[in-house]
Amino acid sequence: MFIKANMNGMKAIVILGILLAPYVLVHVNAQEEVKVEIAEGSKDVDNGKFFVPARITIPVGTTVVWTNLDDAPHTVTDGTPTSKWGTVFDSGIMRLGKVYKFTFNEAGEFPYLCALNPWMVGKVKVLPEGGSAVEVSVTTDRTTYKLGDKVNVKGSISPLVADQPVVIEVLNPSNVQLQTVTITVKEGEGGMFNYDFKLVGDLALPGSYTVKVTYSDTSTESTFVVEELDKPDKKPPKLEPASESDVADVRVAAKQVRDFVIIRVKNAGDSGASVYGISIQVPDSVIEAFKGPRDWSKPETLSSEVRSSTLDEPIQPGKKVVFKLKVDADKIVINWTAYDASDRILDQGDVKPISAKK
Repeated sequence: MFIKANMNGMKAIVILGILLAPYVLVHVNAQEEVKVEIAEGSKDVDNGKFFVPARITIPVGTTVVWTNLDDAPHTVTDGTPTSKWGTVFDSGIMRLGKVYKFTFNEAGEFPYLCALNPWMVGKVKVLPEGGSAVEVSVTTDRTTYKLGDKVNVKGSISPLVADQPVVIEVLNPSNVQLQTVTITVKEGEGGMFNYDFKLVGDLALPGSYTVKVTYSDTSTESTFVVEELDKPDKKPPKLEPASESDVADVRVAAKQVRDFVIIRVKNAGDSGASVYGISIQVPDSVIEAFKGPRDWSKPETLSSEVRSSTLDEPIQPGKKVVFKLKVDADKIVINWTAYDASDRILDQGDVKPISAKK
């Protein structure tokens, strides 16, 4: 006799478990046996493991063998919490150590549960003779990156299922979701997919990352490693200028509002060389954005150092300009170097931005 109480809360848990658990593709020949364990502690709804593996894909003619490893009695009964139970197979009461076998001679999907503990759910997907399961592959263009780099995720799906999206998740070293995206692979694309993202933001950390791709009922994973940024010297070495006439009295001040920094560069000398270039270095951080006056170059960012220059609008003696940058750190020290028209060093130093809270 089965217990069929209407447990709405448990029903939600059962349905959620069906949606989240991927199939395990079992590579066996017909007539071979596949083992599934009823996990120890399955009587507890919070146990986390019940039928292990919970979802399997097998060829037609395969026998599945369930073994009860829990000290509580259980059943293996076809059906779902909202359908009729026991129409195809039913083990009856299985106590500790008991085994139940069933041979699947027809293709199809067979959900099942424990009639005594309906939060325990599983599913057997039986492929027809000569049929194949969905195969998913994923990799990245490199195995090692640095913070700020772009990562290319690529892979393939076979065969395609109509209107079925590909879900890509990227988990950081703390197992926190850094990226999640849903894309569609269309006919004519050969089952291939691509996705790019950059290793920036507070959740981008050095360490090992996991890329998980889910398609239909199949999931697969790939990993890559993010190394720490090279840590330059806190202050670049002082280089001698080419001649006395190349010396400039450059003064730099900065103000920081959260992750935005305003940098004022003044060529304080009344005579001498004009400043045609400036480099900004922020040790132990990543410059996410950098902007200067209109006629100055806009360098690429996502590194610990940027350089900007001009041919038309240098900082002439007695003049000043303002640069802006965005960084991924709360407290920074800026190392700066000023250059003349021939790319020779005019002056250099460091500055700690004044913090302005908002």
